[in-house]
Amino acid sequence: MSLNILIVDDDSVNRFILKKKLMLSQIHDNPLCFENGLEALNYLTNSSFDGDIIVFLDLYMPIMNGWEFLERIEKINLSKKIKVYVTSSSIDTFELEKVCLFNTVLNTFSKPISNQHMTLVKNELMAS
Repeated sequence: MSLNILIVDDDSVNRFILKKKLMLSQIHDNPLCFENGLEALNYLTNSSFDGDIIVFLDLYMPIMNGWEFLERIEKINLSKKIKVYVTSSSIDTFELEKVCLFNTVLNTFSKPISNQHMTLVKNELMAS
């Protein structure tokens, strides 16, 4: 299975840690990183893809936040190929309920992403 992984987070330390964890977990050897939702959305709409697209998405970023990104990708042709893991340092009960309304969201993780989260992601990807 061809897999494309995007990390969308405005914090460079979080991007670095998540990228390393994805590589060390052997989930992906070169995930692409973006600082905001608009950069990632532009990449998604202007590129062609073989296989699935997995996005690790922070909710709170400048320019285009994670909420706006989720709303926009639900409307584009690739939405069936895109699966999202929401990563946030502050996910309350209301936000968890709201995130679950998006068809593209597979799961939510609190930052920092743990090794157990990476194992869960790997298992979910292998099962699909």
